[in-house]
Amino acid sequence: MNLSKPYSVRLPIELAEKYEEIARETGVSPSLILRGLLDDKNPTFKVREPKSTAEDRAKVIFHLNKNGNNLNQIAKVLNSLLKAGTFDEDEYRKYIQLLDKIDLKMELLMDNLF
Repeated sequence: MNLSKPYSVRLPIELAEKYEEIARETGVSPSLILRGLLDDKNPTFKVREPKSTAEDRAKVIFHLNKNGNNLNQIAKVLNSLLKAGTFDEDEYRKYIQLLDKIDLKMELLMDNLF
């Protein structure tokens, strides 16, 4: 049993386009937008996240994980060298350079995002 009654409404073109844009951005139908406006005194509609944003987020997470793995591997090697007593200045320079490279990659990643 349908407990709703259909209505036909004419809107000025500018207003209709505004509601259609909200519908496209939120991924809901224009009729749902209008129902929300009629039912709620302060309606809010969440904008759907663009696909490119979700893809960018996945790329950032991938690179953060990759750099996190690199940091963990460096820490493991450094701890092993310290425990074995074979840690010297050349090793220190080598791993500082690796950490600098990781830092640079992270800066580039952040600069490209923001």
